[in-house]
Amino acid sequence: MVRLDARGFGRSTVPPPGYPWSLGGFARDIGLLLDHLGLDKVHLVGETVGGTIAMRFAADYPDRLRSLTLCSSRFRFTEPFHSEFARKVEKEGVLGWARSTMARRLDSSQVDPGLVSWYTSEMGKSSKHVVLEALMALVGHDLSDMLRQISVPTLILSAENRSDYSADYMREMHE
Repeated sequence: MVRLDARGFGRSTVPPPGYPWSLGGFARDIGLLLDHLGLDKVHLVGETVGGTIAMRFAADYPDRLRSLTLCSSRFRFTEPFHSEFARKVEKEGVLGWARSTMARRLDSSQVDPGLVSWYTSEMGKSSKHVVLEALMALVGHDLSDMLRQISVPTLILSAENRSDYSADYMREMHE
């Protein structure tokens, strides 16, 4: 198993402000990592935005995948709350944004509070300009047409108590 830190996040290199963020660029990075590791075909799992990036990779590089698993991943970024996230990062910083939106990621009634604290802290370490610019690169995108290009076996997972990942939204993604 290989776990990728997306460009600019985790322990990866942080590009300077103004880097041209895009889903295609993130997907290309996955391909470059697979090339570096000498891996021709893989089972790819993506969670939240990592799943969105994985969808793009599956559409752009179908010959590189055996299967795709998506966990609470969005395919549409046209809702107003996506722009609000960027404003929240600008106003509260990355750690403040991570704290105020953590309930969207982890259900604190189901998850150890230590994990919630650790996850929030890790997110808070991300560079503010990276989070802002990467978020803004997603705003307005609707990947509905691109989803039709995904031909590998795909598993879609989502928590049943998440209003923003409703059964209807997941069904629409599936269809």
